[in-house]
Amino acid sequence: MSLIGQSWELMSELAKRTPWGRIRIQPLIEDIGQVSMEFVAFLENGGRVYPRQGPVFDFDVEPYIPDGWEIRPEDQITSRLTGSWQLDVTKVGLYSSERQQGQKTVRGVDLLCELEGKRVLPAHVIEELLKYPVMIPDSWKHRNVYFWGTVYRDASGCRQIRILSWTGAQGWHWSSHYLERDDGTRVMQGLWTSQGYAVHVVD
Repeated sequence: MSLIGQSWELMSELAKRTPWGRIRIQPLIEDIGQVSMEFVAFLENGGRVYPRQGPVFDFDVEPYIPDGWEIRPEDQITSRLTGSWQLDVTKVGLYSSERQQGQKTVRGVDLLCELEGKRVLPAHVIEELLKYPVMIPDSWKHRNVYFWGTVYRDASGCRQIRILSWTGAQGWHWSSHYLERDDGTRVMQGLWTSQGYAVHVVD
């Protein structure tokens, strides 16, 4: 079935299943521009209602830990955001080091030191944004967004930072990038390019 055919089928099913007697239709018609944007956001979010206010996180509780990974206190950036915090993307910025500009790269271990002093976001936020992708700013697309507020150790003991990325038709997903990796003969340093941004809270 074509995309147009699928859209008509969806709208037909929604129309049949909607309890129209409970809905005030005229105000919706009068504000059709805003209603249209809200409806598109609803569809982009997989047909789920997204929260009007961001969730409150407790960053003192461990975030999701992939199988075989761990979090060591001594690996963490001390200035990372801690305690309770309500998600507000308008207060979140993307940080890029001057050493990443143009065609240059910066070692992950050096960037880790440079980020000390910034309130970088822990990885708790990733799962919530994947659940409600409509909350992710469009400006994050085509960028690799790193959550430096949680430094993991994988099964081999290498430090890893989780990333939120946009892949077009497949939508948003998370992956990771290593700070350094031991290939058995030498320690390989993870490099950050101009596409890598650290998420932090701006004052």
